[in-house]
Amino acid sequence: CSSDLLIAEPAFTAPAARFNRVTARTGYPRLLGMMLRTAPTNEFRLVELTNGSPVVKVSTNVPADCDYVSANFSGSLLAQYLFWKPGDSNLLLRAVTEPASNSFSFGPLTTFSFASALSQVFVLPGTATNKLLILFAGGTGAGVYDFNGVTAPVLRTNFMAPSGQRFSGAAGPGGNAFLLFTAQGGSASSTGFQQYNYSGGQIGRAHV
Repeated sequence: CSSDLLIAEPAFTAPAARFNRVTARTGYPRLLGMMLRTAPTNEFRLVELTNGSPVVKVSTNVPADCDYVSANFSGSLLAQYLFWKPGDSNLLLRAVTEPASNSFSFGPLTTFSFASALSQVFVLPGTATNKLLILFAGGTGAGVYDFNGVTAPVLRTNFMAPSGQRFSGAAGPGGNAFLLFTAQGGSASSTGFQQYNYSGGQIGRAHV
């Protein structure tokens, strides 16, 4: 689950947001991912809660107002985290490392630049590999990308929103299948969706 709600708690040095149940490594207990909206950059934290008291396992600074997703894209046991600021064209990679057993760190920052500004980024879970679905600013276009957790995402296929509509969101139920939600013009509410399936190495629209 995730939350956009900003919470001011005495234990936090700044408003906290973007809470998600995440992981650092396969087999390690789940962690709480969160953003501290500090200035001029934000602090991203992975927090362990298993012993009743929050323990920050690893943190890193990212540009202000970033969002993030995480998954295992590389095939290793360790997770990779992707950050982006809506309206900017850069996707930032920080991969989790484990210098000592159960002690985590973030590897060097890698920046991937796109021709268009990013709006939303989603992970499309698959049985063999995870893919990325990127919605671009304005919602007029979207793309599915292969990503190995190391080098720049590679476009597999792209989509254009129907005339008079925009892509407003997405959901990935698994198997690299996904739904693209659409909205009319500048409406904040989604009014329809397009379903796509992944089969035989190809992505095709399902007629429902």
